[in-house]
Amino acid sequence: MDACRAPSGELLLVELEDLNPYLSLDLLPEPTREAFVTSLVRSLHAFTT
Repeated sequence: MDACRAPSGELLLVELEDLNPYLSLDLLPEPTREAFVTSLVRSLHAFTT
């Protein structure tokens, strides 16, 4: 498990691919993968504006 922490020690990211292979985007069908990525980009854009 990988983690990225802020200088304050808060957890920012944990990669769980090793624990749950269903979280690996490359294993998803292309339409599902594209829909997920599009949704993620929209969410991140909304969060940062």
